[in-house]
Amino acid sequence: MEYNDFKNKLKKLLEKKITEGYKVYENTVLKNNSILLDSFVICNEETNVSPNFYVKHYFKMYEDGMPLDYLVDDIIEKFEENVNCPKYEKVDIEFDKVKSRIVGRLISKDKNEMLLKTVPHIDIMDLSVIFYILLDYGEKQCTGFRLTNSLFEKWNDEGVDLDRLYDLALKNSSELLPVMMTPLIDFIEKISDISELDGIAVNNDLFVLTNESMLHGAFAVFYEGMLEKIYEEIGGEYFVLPSSVHEVIIYKDNGDGDTNFLINMVVNVNQNIVCNEDILSDNVYKYNSSTKSLEMVEFVEGGTKGRIFFETCNK
Repeated sequence: MEYNDFKNKLKKLLEKKITEGYKVYENTVLKNNSILLDSFVICNEETNVSPNFYVKHYFKMYEDGMPLDYLVDDIIEKFEENVNCPKYEKVDIEFDKVKSRIVGRLISKDKNEMLLKTVPHIDIMDLSVIFYILLDYGEKQCTGFRLTNSLFEKWNDEGVDLDRLYDLALKNSSELLPVMMTPLIDFIEKISDISELDGIAVNNDLFVLTNESMLHGAFAVFYEGMLEKIYEEIGGEYFVLPSSVHEVIIYKDNGDGDTNFLINMVVNVNQNIVCNEDILSDNVYKYNSSTKSLEMVEFVEGGTKGRIFFETCNK
């Protein structure tokens, strides 16, 4: 079955099974890095927030051999789990009602030209901070909806500007989504089977910085005072490698790391490992202790081969 036929059939089957009073709506979602995804939204007239069920995800399951009836039941089950959940009740979007839940997310400026035309944002080098209203959060869970220009314009009438949004996002993000900084080896152990690391030595100067939910945690590097805190904690200047929108890697500058190698490594990882939606940047940044700020590292023509951060152990 082709994708469009699958989508149409899935919608018809959902419409037969959903709770009375609810409707299935087709939606096109503009995701990070200008990725457009088809989704179904199930809601009634009393709700203005509802989860998206992405068609591509279910089509992949169908291609892998999952029966269509199973996929329909899976969507219905997830819908029924959420239909009476407080986070999906009608959300009051008045500024005073949601200001304590405004958080920030860090994305690529260059890869999101279309998205950035529709949302308030603040640019930082080749990155942009956009804003979300957080509904729910926890480990590997971070639910919310994007703040759009149309809603922001209404708030403008109440004296809310970009500076206030950014200040709120910094404050709320650090409180609701506290920073987590851990050695890379510990982070890998936390998210994967340690047996997969047999024979691999990881450089001790590498740290992962994210938030406690481990989702959209790259923004944590800009929390109030965080750049200086990292400097004090690791005892010197450092590079920030944009691992993904979910985390960054901190690498202490010992004077023996080649910046060209760092840039090439980030580009290679983005091209071969990180999914398109999660890519943050192909650039590398360095903390300048004199200005207490991040600066973008420039590629130097004719640079050296660079230092290797992961080496196979000799047994």
